[in-house]
Amino acid sequence: MNVRHYLGGAVLLLSSGIAGCVGEESSGLPADDGNAQAATTAATGGGEGDGGGDAIGPPQTLASALDDFGSCMSIEVFVETGVYKLFKNLAIVGNQEQACGSCHASGEGGAVISEDVEAAFIGSSTFPGVMRFVTGTVDEQGNFKDLVPSNRFIDKGADECYPGELCHPPYDLPTDMQRAILTFTEESLARWEAGECDAPYSPDQPQE
Repeated sequence: MNVRHYLGGAVLLLSSGIAGCVGEESSGLPADDGNAQAATTAATGGGEGDGGGDAIGPPQTLASALDDFGSCMSIEVFVETGVYKLFKNLAIVGNQEQACGSCHASGEGGAVISEDVEAAFIGSSTFPGVMRFVTGTVDEQGNFKDLVPSNRFIDKGADECYPGELCHPPYDLPTDMQRAILTFTEESLARWEAGECDAPYSPDQPQE
């Protein structure tokens, strides 16, 4: 997983005016995503993807499977599907809306949700952030069997919260973001299962 190669050695930052975490009012979210698109086009140069390289054999443990799966994630797909925009999503903190990136930029709670695309991608493709996209199943003997979508980013906002518990603020991901996460996860799983981490990304439909 060569992030620096994909970004041409530059750290991609999107301009934003997001306030701090709980108790502070967000000062606004960026509306222009042209910088991300331009950086993606320039960095790829119409060339290869950003997978892990050689085909990966069947993993024997959940830990090794997650590591191999993360190596098959592509920052190209991360950007082109729109998953990188997750930092803009809003949760309800108290009676105010708060951007996800204002609390998770440094990996709070095991999830790196940052306007820094490179940091967000690295955090999403390594443990524990990778488990926001996939989780493991076991066979009848309790041994690791396979990876399947976990959908944690989609489902987390609707988790039940009981009195006295410290719970995550509720949120509802927009349909386009849910679709972006599902597409990114499915594409990454397909690369991992086929052992083709460098496969070029050919979406069925252009992503807006």
